[in-house]
Amino acid sequence: MLPAMPVEPAAPPVAPSAVPPAAPPAAPPSWPDQATDLIVQTVGTVRDKTTGPAITGARMVVYGTFGVLVAIVAFILVTILLVRVITVYLTGNRVWITDLALGAVFSIVGIVLWSKAAKASKGTA
Repeated sequence: MLPAMPVEPAAPPVAPSAVPPAAPPAAPPSWPDQATDLIVQTVGTVRDKTTGPAITGARMVVYGTFGVLVAIVAFILVTILLVRVITVYLTGNRVWITDLALGAVFSIVGIVLWSKAAKASKGTA
C-alpha cells in the first residue's frame, strides 16, 4: 500500500481588486516611423491634389463627348421621323412640300444663329 501523502491547506482566495492593473507604458515612436508616416502623408496629399482634378477633367471630357454624340444621333433620328410624319400623314406623299417646309425652318434657324454669332464677334473685337 502507498503511504498517505500529507495534504496542505489551500491558499485563501484573493478578492479581485477594483483597480485594473496599469497598462505598460507605450514605447516612444522612433524617428524612422515618424519619417515614414510623414512621407506617406505628403505623397497622399500631393496625389489627392493632382490626380483628383485630372480625373474630374477626364470624366468631363468623356461624358461631354458621349453626350454630344447622343444629341447628334437623337437630332438626326428626330429629323428623319419629322420628315416621314409630314410626308406621309400631312401632305399626302408630296415630298416637295416637306422639303420646302423643313428647308425654311432650318434656314430661319441658321440665319438667326448666324446673326447672333456675328454680333458676338463684333462685341469682342
